[in-house]
Amino acid sequence: QLGAPQAMRWYVGRDAPQLLATVDRFLQGYRAPDNQDAAFERIYRRQYRVHDPLASKNRQRLTALRAVLQKHGEAQQIDWLNLAALAFKESTLNPAARGTGGAHGLMQITPSAAQRVGVSNTATVDGNVQASARYLALIRRKFFASAKINDRERMAFVLAAYNLGPERVQAMRAEARRRGLNGDQWFFQTERIAMEQVGMGPVNFVNSVNKYFVAFNRERAALERVAKR
Repeated sequence: QLGAPQAMRWYVGRDAPQLLATVDRFLQGYRAPDNQDAAFERIYRRQYRVHDPLASKNRQRLTALRAVLQKHGEAQQIDWLNLAALAFKESTLNPAARGTGGAHGLMQITPSAAQRVGVSNTATVDGNVQASARYLALIRRKFFASAKINDRERMAFVLAAYNLGPERVQAMRAEARRRGLNGDQWFFQTERIAMEQVGMGPVNFVNSVNKYFVAFNRERAALERVAKR
């Protein structure tokens, strides 16, 4: 049994004045919803929902898309299952998906990002994947090519930059270094700055794509064996 409601205290580190100011602003205007349990459950499900990427319907979609994912993955030296994981996160492998800010298609690429890598037609699956693969490769080459970044962290940074924009992630790395954190690591380091400045969105994005990749990678032999038939 829970005790009666009491005063709640927040403790914030001395090195996080921006976090303290954000918490203060939030608390000044916060009004608890009538049904807090229902509100929490609704937000939790939206933020942390992870689908099964290997369910029968999703396997069928992946099989149908495999050739185009492999083609553009090989062209940009990106594992096609990384593209598949990103596509699953962005659209659940649905080429007709529509997002916000003009993002659309299988990879939810925006027109501005596609133009940045010289792809004008992203309405087709081929063009959508081509633009996304080129953009990922551009991000990797221009912003995260340093030998100080290991491959796991590099992919995490690339995904975060795909979600937030590479210049914004670079600014977060600089802020991480200013705070005494490792700007060459995303996990547990730069992602802390992302959580403070933006919220859980980009952190959940990177983690979800990683989970989908792990799931696909475990079935790599079966998925690629289907491809050779």
